[in-house]
Amino acid sequence: MKTLIVFMCLVVAGWARYENEMRRANNRFAVDLIKGLPSSPEKNIFFSPYSISTAMGMVFAGARGETLKNLYDGFGYLRSGLKEDWVLQAYADHAEQLQVGQSQSTFDVANAAAIHERMSLLSAFESTLDSTFHAQLLKVDFVNGGQAAIDEINRWVKQKTHDKIDELFDDPLDPDTRLVLLNAIFFKGVWSTKFDESATTKKQFLNGGTT
Repeated sequence: MKTLIVFMCLVVAGWARYENEMRRANNRFAVDLIKGLPSSPEKNIFFSPYSISTAMGMVFAGARGETLKNLYDGFGYLRSGLKEDWVLQAYADHAEQLQVGQSQSTFDVANAAAIHERMSLLSAFESTLDSTFHAQLLKVDFVNGGQAAIDEINRWVKQKTHDKIDELFDDPLDPDTRLVLLNAIFFKGVWSTKFDESATTKKQFLNGGTT
């Protein structure tokens, strides 16, 4: 019994280690991505590195050969010491950890794969999308039903973002499209220090040149 307990502890510690390495890889990817984005003093850019990383994680799950190698290196898994065989499990663990301690807020993450109706995914890939990313499979017709296809995608996005994003695509996609991978995040939390409404007025919001 003692041997079993020690073994189980080592396994749990191993999962935690790889989950931390996934977090480091995602943080490095976010920093690198921000550095490469164009900047404008007149406009704000709002994006989610986690959404991009998760969508590409689904690509990683289906990739092989040189494509798999480039994704493994490009998303910082190699630099973070995350073994290639552990990447998908680390994604699952990381997503689970993000849900911990959310009693004061709402944090929903949803994934989907919109695939052309006349095509099918390899069973192993479809199984990974389901078990690791909990991705919903949407069968659409990109060739003859382009508008209906983006309507289906837009409905999914609207639902998963609690009506905050109601139109991801406004025009039909290229009829050669065969697969669209989707990630949606919805967060609603409580400020630790709330704004005093009586002391708040509508003015231009500036950063004071400090950030």
